[in-house]
Amino acid sequence: MRILAYDPYVSAEAMKEYGAEKTEDLKKLVSESDYVSNHLPVTPDTRGMLDKELLSNMKETAYFINSARTATTNEEDVSPSRKENSGSRI
Repeated sequence: MRILAYDPYVSAEAMKEYGAEKTEDLKKLVSESDYVSNHLPVTPDTRGMLDKELLSNMKETAYFINSARTATTNEEDVSPSRKENSGSRI
């Protein structure tokens, strides 16, 4: 299994120790992943970070799992009725 991860504060070497491949490109992460799992803390930098523009790049068959506070994601942007990529699962 290939695990892509994004965290600007964790080195690629540290992620590799846990079996993850670091990416600096969130668009790449969401477009290549079968599961996108959000664990972001709410900070000024992460508020609204996962928006419609980014999430519209998800595979049609991908799942979005939000384990974070909702402030990191606009709920309307991931609502199945509003999502352009309507095959994705929330």
